[in-house]
This record gives sequence, structure tokens and C-alpha cells, in this order.
Amino acid sequence: LYEQAIALAPDYFEAHYNRANVLHDAGRFDQAAESYDAALALDPEHAEAHFYHAVTLEKLERSADARPHWESYQRLAPDGEARLNGFDPPVPRRRERLHGRQLRRRAGGAGRRSAD
Repeated sequence: LYEQAIALAPDYFEAHYNRANVLHDAGRFDQAAESYDAALALDPEHAEAHFYHAVTLEKLERSADARPHWESYQRLAPDGEARLNGFDPPVPRRRERLHGRQLRRRAGGAGRRSAD
């Protein structure tokens, strides 16, 4: 179904993203990673696509390739649902603390601390 949608509309982000999710759930991680690449080429600011792409790459034991996607996810969704549910992506803690400070500075120092 998603292949048909992609054939008809190759620039349709949701088709690539949903295809990647289905492939990931089926354990076809190599193909899922390719579909996440295609989706992110269309929408590089989609936080969840970065998150699930990173998860997929970790399952393929490609941590170095996953790192930029973890970092993009944290940049795009610093208080993202995955972090609130206790999932802690493997990125340096120091970077998380610095990012939290930068956000607080932009907000004028007010507000609660980030979840890191």
C-alpha cells in the first residue's frame, strides 16, 4: 500500500514515514532505515522520524549513524515523550545540560528545568 502511495506521490512524507514504521515493526530494520532516510530527506525537522530512525539504527548496531538522529530528536523535542517515559537516548549528558541552559537563557531564565 505504501509503495503504491510513494509511486504516485514520491514527495509524500507520510507514506515514507509510515512505511518505515511498518517495516520497523516487522523487524525489517535495513529497509526501515532506508525509508526513514527518505522521509527525513523530505522533512528534516520531524522529531519522531529522527527518534525512530535512531532506534532502528541502534537495532542494526549502527550507533555512530544513530547519534546525529538522537541529537536532532533532542534538539527538536527537548522534552519529548520518549524522555518523559524514561527512555534515555545514548548522547552525552553534558550536551543535554548545556542544551537545557541555552533554552532557559532564551526564555529569560524563567520556567522549570528541562527533564535532563
